[in-house]
Amino acid sequence: LGMHNFLQCIELLKDNKTFSSYYISMYNVACCCALTNEYNEAIRWLDNACDNGYNDWVHTIVDTDFLRVRNDPRFAEVIKKMKTINPKRSKSYHDINGILNPIDAYLQKHNIN
Repeated sequence: LGMHNFLQCIELLKDNKTFSSYYISMYNVACCCALTNEYNEAIRWLDNACDNGYNDWVHTIVDTDFLRVRNDPRFAEVIKKMKTINPKRSKSYHDINGILNPIDAYLQKHNIN
């Protein structure tokens, strides 16, 4: 997708309050903002998504849309908030053969218990 398409998606998603899982739209706005280098907005929308019910911190850590904001301390704070709400993680991300997976590596790097 080109930059113009991402900007159109952001506007459409911001207005998509017609279904019960609006936090998914908020998460997707955060993704689009991150992909268009709007990092402050990306973190703000991600935090809003968390405040409105989104708490899949495992997916959020490995989501490549957030590659450029993953090391921002504010991103780590949102992950910490999500993990507090939903401490369990998907079985698909458990350690394999004792190798430190990307989830554990991120948590360790940012001191998130």
